[in-house]
Amino acid sequence: PPLRERLDEVQHLAKFFLDQYKTAYQKRELKFANAALDALSQYSWPGNVRELKNCVERAVVITPGALIFPENLNLPAPRAGNTPLPAAAMRGDATIAGEMRTHEGRPKAASG
Repeated sequence: PPLRERLDEVQHLAKFFLDQYKTAYQKRELKFANAALDALSQYSWPGNVRELKNCVERAVVITPGALIFPENLNLPAPRAGNTPLPAAAMRGDATIAGEMRTHEGRPKAASG
C-alpha cells in the first residue's frame, strides 16, 4: 500500500533511514527534532518510500547541527485547512494546471 495509507510507519522508516545516512555521512550525533517528526507524519508522501528516503538523505547532508528541523526536510508548506492535494495535482497533471487540450492537441480556453 502507498505510504500515505501507512502514515503511522513514517517516523519508524525515517529513523531507520536516518541511522543509515548518519553513519554513511559520518554525522553520528544527528537526530530528528520532534517538530521534524511531526512534519514527516503530516506529509502525504506522493513519491512513496523512495521520496521519504531521499528526503532524509538530503536533510542529513544539509543539516549543519545535531538536530534536523522541519525546514531541513524541504517539504512543501501545508495547505490551508491541512487538506492534502489531489494526487493529480501533486503529479503536475496538465488538466489541474488549467492546460486543458482538445482532442486535436490545441490549447482550449479554460472556462471560469
